[in-house]
Amino acid sequence: MLLNGLENWSDAVFVGEPSASRGNAYSDSKKIALPNSRLTVRVSSLYWQQSDPRDTRPYIDVGVPAALTFEDYAAGRDPALEAAERVGQ
Repeated sequence: MLLNGLENWSDAVFVGEPSASRGNAYSDSKKIALPNSRLTVRVSSLYWQQSDPRDTRPYIDVGVPAALTFEDYAAGRDPALEAAERVGQ
């Protein structure tokens, strides 16, 4: 939802990896108990439509791609921050 707001109301440049979902998505989980096992799970309960209903993008893309690898993570490197710093120069 933050990405939707930034995309719709600012000139933000997204850096890093694409979002995990599209502009319209299910959210707002609620707890339910499964009837037989009595396990408690959380399920999305509302569909939030924050972009055009014809928006069929699989995700919100980035303007400056910077993928995170395990090697970067293990070394404590942040490729997205490094890419943003390069763009800002």
